[in-house]
Parts: sequence; structure tokens; C-alpha cells
Amino acid sequence: IISTAPISKPLYPLNPDKAWQIARKLSDDPNTSFEKMAKSYNFALRNLSAQGRFNEARLILWEEMREKGILRNEHSYIALLESAGRANHFPTINRTWMEMK
Repeated sequence: IISTAPISKPLYPLNPDKAWQIARKLSDDPNTSFEKMAKSYNFALRNLSAQGRFNEARLILWEEMREKGILRNEHSYIALLESAGRANHFPTINRTWMEMK
């Protein structure tokens, strides 16, 4: 069977650096809700993960989000686990799993 459906656009088409800039800008705005900040950081994590930029994704989750008081959620952890899995970085997979418990 041959599909005639158009090829969909990539799920994360935004440049990861731009996604991270947007997340940081939102987190610096005192009027931004914590939920919106978490969503923007999770989007940046997903973009970095999709680009294979594991170390940057790890820094966002464990350092920057913590420093800014942005709550991590299941989406944050899943994005990091996917990235760590692609990089075969088992210490991060283990640490993330333990932190999720």
C-alpha cells in the first residue's frame, strides 16, 4: 500500500538554541506562570534531544531549571531519558530514574 498523504512537518522544527532562548526569556519574566515556564523548558529539552544535544539537555534539567525554581515534571524527565538513551549515557539514565521515584 502506498500512502498519498503529505509528509508531515517535523515535530520539533524550532532551532534548539531559539527554543532555549525563549524558555530563558519567559523564566526571567515575573509575570510568567510556573506552568508556562515548565512547558517552555520542556519544549527546549525536546528540541535539544531531537538534535542529539544530550549534554545541553542535561544541564537544563539538573542545573538551570533547579536554579530558577522551575518544577520538573514527567515531560522533563522523559525528554532527558530519551536524550540519555540515544547517547548511551547510563549514569544519567540511572540518576534520572532515581530522581523520578
